Amino acid sequence: MKKLFLKSVLALTVIVSVIPASANATESTQIVAANSATVPCIKAEGKVSYETDANGITKEITEISNTQEYAKAYNLDLPSPNAKIVHVRTVSDSEKTNLNSANADKISTQGIGDYYLKNVQGPRRGCGIHPLRRDNLVYPGGKMSFTESVATSITGTVTVSAEIVSAAVGFNVTQTFTVTDEQNVTIPPAYSRAEVTAYANLDIWQYDIYKKGWFSDSYEGYGAVSKPVGVCFNIVYS
Repeated sequence: MKKLFLKSVLALTVIVSVIPASANATESTQIVAANSATVPCIKAEGKVSYETDANGITKEITEISNTQEYAKAYNLDLPSPNAKIVHVRTVSDSEKTNLNSANADKISTQGIGDYYLKNVQGPRRGCGIHPLRRDNLVYPGGKMSFTESVATSITGTVTVSAEIVSAAVGFNVTQTFTVTDEQNVTIPPAYSRAEVTAYANLDIWQYDIYKKGWFSDSYEGYGAVSKPVGVCFNIVYS
């Protein structure tokens, strides 16, 4: 199932509301997302560090080492051979407490022909691959700040009622969440500009789908649900 989770494709419906960027930005592009976007769990390889601000918000900072692979996956432009990518994301409360959903074996009414969920796993962290906004900053840097509303998404090989999925993961999966974040960018002296791209930051659950039968239950497929919890940033220095 881990392989299935990594291949899960989660549809997102996004409404973007943007707060103006820092005055140091030479160009700011608000990107209104299409009706859907894929969310692969792309492995961000590289040196990892953590910073916690005065409000107790912890951010994970990864200096990407697999630059070419990562840039291709996120459709990032590398304008120079020595371009550097830094991935920044907020560490959620669920990660800090290592929460996991209970196994939802008995979520449905369990009548013959009813669907129910098993092997619910999560939340795991993922970032949307569809960019929500892109800013171009010049040396010495600036700040990207914005607020956006992002809908929860459910995908799977079989359609299961939202009530069943909501009971399994512990929140209303028909809900839209407003997320707010900002990212300060200091451009190192070796570089002259930075392109900052924001994506949805998600908690993702996966599960198996079964159907109740007369003599035995049948495996029908698998599904996933993503909950917007914040913003991911990719920063390309060049």
